[in-house]
Amino acid sequence: MKKVRFIAGLIALLTLGFAERAKADSITIAGVNFSANVASSLVTLTVTCTNASCANYAIGSISLKGFTFSGTATNFLEPVGYLVQNGGQNNGGSTNCNGTQLQSAVCWNANGAFVPLAGGLTFEASIANGTVTNLLHVQTVIFADSTGGKRVSGVSNDLTGGTIPTPEPGSLMFLGLGLLGVPFLRRKK
Repeated sequence: MKKVRFIAGLIALLTLGFAERAKADSITIAGVNFSANVASSLVTLTVTCTNASCANYAIGSISLKGFTFSGTATNFLEPVGYLVQNGGQNNGGSTNCNGTQLQSAVCWNANGAFVPLAGGLTFEASIANGTVTNLLHVQTVIFADSTGGKRVSGVSNDLTGGTIPTPEPGSLMFLGLGLLGVPFLRRKK
């Protein structure tokens, strides 16, 4: 029984020891929270309204940089009307991804539209060999509504609200599977 416990403990330590870490950061501008997470195979950017004043706000294209990856970013999950593209966008551009900074930025192109924040927007792109190289940086423009007539704020900011090392989902899965086996380690009487 001691041997089984030792092996289970060793597997748990190895799972956590060799687990990759993701970098998660956030910042709030004009009542809109931008939160990003970069892991080796997935980039996630979440945009949420944090108070009643931004309930009708909308954004156009949005990009995230501050990391490198190999290959091309591909669609994983984005709101209707957006398409992921490799590279960034011009500062202050409202609806244009321009493909600069290939393999060091991902841009979700709204194709000229302004998409309401409503309950929040989540953008995800599949990447390969993602590595955070700098502070994560978000670029977009916040508009008062989906007509794009009134600009509330241009966003070109580092996400410096706090860095949280976040275990990769695979690591958490292995840890969870290991914990499921704990009841079977009891001694039989």
